[in-house]
Amino acid sequence: MKDKVMNWVKNANGWQRLWLVSSIAIFMYGLLWWPLSTVGSMSYSYYFEVEKDYKNPACVDYFTKPINQLIEPPYSLENRDTCWHVYNTRKYQSTDVLPFTPDTYLDDLGQKHRSRLYEHMTLGSIIAIVGAALLYFLGSIVNWVIQGFNKSNS
Repeated sequence: MKDKVMNWVKNANGWQRLWLVSSIAIFMYGLLWWPLSTVGSMSYSYYFEVEKDYKNPACVDYFTKPINQLIEPPYSLENRDTCWHVYNTRKYQSTDVLPFTPDTYLDDLGQKHRSRLYEHMTLGSIIAIVGAALLYFLGSIVNWVIQGFNKSNS
């Protein structure tokens, strides 16, 4: 198999080589650059607020009781001790493991981040495959047209 690929690369014409290099660039962009730049890295700023709530004794119920038994605390820029961050984290979190801890939040955050990254990598792969096929088709058409002109000159 390796010999076949190496033989093809050696005997490829200019259009095929251009297609190969372009396809590799498209795949690198679709599988690496685009997913990583779109999804980005995990943000820990909200985690630090949840951790502050975890250390606040007034927030014990928000970590140990089911979410349907809790009342949404008010949000305040001045007073960060309202348990608002942990309440909203639990309200929109995909798991309801009790007791809720900062580690539970980090696990869920990591799982969501990986899921988004895999979704973007899958979409990037599909776009790269379609793009490479379209590029090959376009190159074949241009090559066919150029060969037609070369026949009329001979």
